[in-house]
Amino acid sequence: ALLAKASIVTLPALLLCIDALQRRGISWEVLREKIPFALLSALFMVIAIVGKANTSHTDASIAFLFSGQATFLTLQHIVWPMHLSVLYPYEGMITVRNLWLTLPTLGLWIIALGTLLLRRLRPIAPWLWFFLIAYAPSYFTVMKAGHAYITSDRYGYIALIGIFVLLTLAIYHCCSPLRSSMKIVIIAFILSGSMPLIDQHFGANLRPGDVAALGFGYRII
Repeated sequence: ALLAKASIVTLPALLLCIDALQRRGISWEVLREKIPFALLSALFMVIAIVGKANTSHTDASIAFLFSGQATFLTLQHIVWPMHLSVLYPYEGMITVRNLWLTLPTLGLWIIALGTLLLRRLRPIAPWLWFFLIAYAPSYFTVMKAGHAYITSDRYGYIALIGIFVLLTLAIYHCCSPLRSSMKIVIIAFILSGSMPLIDQHFGANLRPGDVAALGFGYRII
């Protein structure tokens, strides 16, 4: 998986989220289980950093600034999968004074921290953080071949497991008076509506030079 998907480097943290769901707590035994995965993740992170040292890279500040827009755009495409593209170019100012970037980012991380601090929201915290942790590596792919891109829908495939579970729990709770068989049918029907997200419409929002950026990583290899 590490050879195929960058977000899998977050697996040790994702396993801790699952431990939180199972109420295992934090102990040496729990942490020791994650050591082999953590070592492999660290190794591939170093390889990725060294491999991109002389190419376009995304600073942590830029990654954080784009995190809100990138996250909400991916979630928006679950609810309304229209105008999809392989990449979503960005041509505005990259600065904290740009409220189009800063407000969604502040909102995202206020919500995320709220799930940890507010007791009533803690039941959803593991799955929300599962999504955020798995999606986090994509924040560092904003810059490609000298151009800025908000995100790509394919970055969220693993992370969206967390969102699908939250949607399922919410639908199941709302349909509580119904029989179990009917709940399953409703959940399957609604979640299947998000599958057009996988159907990428190549070139919908791409600039003339963006096709070159798509092959940027392959040229490095």
